[in-house]
Formats: sequence, structure tokens, C-alpha cells
Amino acid sequence: MSARLEIADGSPTWYLSDSIWVVPGADPNGPLGLPVVGEKNYLWAKVTNTGDSGTDDVVVYFWWAVPATVMRYGNLKPVGMSKVALEPGESREVLCVSPWRPEYLNSGHLCLLALAYSPSDDDTWFPEGHLHVRYDHRLAQRNIQLLKPKRGHMVYIRILVSNPHDDRDIVTAVRLRRIALEDVFTQQLGKAWPSHDLDGVAAGLATGEVLADDLPDVVCTGEWDGIPPGDLPEVRRVTLAPGQRYMAVAVFAMPEYARPGQGAGFLIEQWGDEQEEMGGCAIVVVPESE
Repeated sequence: MSARLEIADGSPTWYLSDSIWVVPGADPNGPLGLPVVGEKNYLWAKVTNTGDSGTDDVVVYFWWAVPATVMRYGNLKPVGMSKVALEPGESREVLCVSPWRPEYLNSGHLCLLALAYSPSDDDTWFPEGHLHVRYDHRLAQRNIQLLKPKRGHMVYIRILVSNPHDDRDIVTAVRLRRIALEDVFTQQLGKAWPSHDLDGVAAGLATGEVLADDLPDVVCTGEWDGIPPGDLPEVRRVTLAPGQRYMAVAVFAMPEYARPGQGAGFLIEQWGDEQEEMGGCAIVVVPESE
């Protein structure tokens, strides 16, 4: 008999968990929303004990990370932790007692992870190296990037792609595809999120770069003055050695006729050998407010 802790993955897209969310502002019990740069924000996670024994030693850890399809423990940025007790079958919404003050470099990015850890759990190990979020019931992530190009302008974002295997090369495919906004998020996150799908947002993948050593500690977004995204492919393939990383570049063009409240949803997906889905990141593109 033991406890079994779970933070639910997203459905249908596992890296878009609704069990992790942000409350901006000084009141942690306020409405959900986007994080505000340089100000207090609070993180929450919903944790469930699906085991047949209670536990009073649960620690819930919270992190944020730069945009990536595969998460690595060493690249996570800690926010804080909280303790909670759970009876069998009980679920609780757990507040990270340490407020999160996002830096400017992370503005618009919601790559958040939460882990429920307890020695009473069936799995007593603490994660390290590459995180297999999809296969760890104690761990979940919410990986969304918000881009705000001006009407008639193009923007880019760089997403980190990795080989999580320590013993073999992989030929990985990076794929960019359109999805409905309702498939990106189901939480009500306020006026910052669009409510109507916008047709006509062109998107494509520019030529990326295999990284030598260090991981750039920035979220790379900005104006794009290269090949228009409509002339770029939607799939890029690259061979990566064990532990090697590749910086994918996604480009988007906002049409002139875009209006407030409209937006377009995309997924950047990483696929490995034998059609193995390795991870991804959602992109929501909305017109910049005037």
C-alpha cells in the first residue's frame, strides 16, 4: 500500500497541462492570466493522490524554462516549492508560496513545470538529465509561447530541440502545424488571449543551427526580415548526436486585416525515430495592440 502522486498531463496535447496555471498580481487567489514581467505572479498546480494510502510529506516543485521541445533538468529555472498532505483519492490545488517575478527575456512565454515528490510515492527518485514528462505521472508541463507581431509584419521565435538519448544518434523531424485555439488552451486566461481563430497567418520553419556547447540563456524572438514564411517548409529534419541540441527557427507573418480578439494557434513538434513523439511547444500569434 502506498501513495501515488499525479499532476495530470494535457489532453489531447500532453505538454499543455491545465493542471498548472498562473495568477498575476499580488493576490494569489485572483483570476488566472498571463504573467506580468517584473511583478509578482503566483503559480498553482493541481495534485492528486491516486494511491491507496495517504501521505503527509508531499513536496511540489515549480520551475520555468526557455522554449524547448524536450526539457532537461539542468536548464530549469526554479521558482519555489510547497508542502501538502493528501489522503487516498484526494486532489488539492497547491500554491507555490514563493512569488514568481518573470524577467523580460521570458515575457510571453509560459513554459512551466511542476513535480509532486514524496518518499511515500511508488517512484522515489528525483528526475535528472532529460525529463520524460509524458511518462512521469508526478510531472507535468504547460508549454505555450505568445507572439504579438504588428499587422503586416513578420516575427520569429527560436525553439530548442534536443536528442535526449545518451547512447545513439537520432534523425529528428521538427514539424510546424496549425491547430485550433481551443486545442491550445481550455483555461480562461483573460483578455490577453484571443477568442476567434484568424485565417491568413503564414508560418514556416527557417534554417536552424546545431549548437556547439552552451545553451543560450535567452528567449530569442524579434522582427524577421528574411525569407517570407509562406515560402519556407513546415518540416525540417536534422541528425543529432547524443545530448546534442538544435535551435529551430519558426517564422510567422501577421496579415494587415487582423483585428483584436483574433489569433492563430500552432504547434512546433519534435518527432524521433520510428514516429516517436518527443515533445513540443504551442505558439499563439495575436496582433500587437495599438
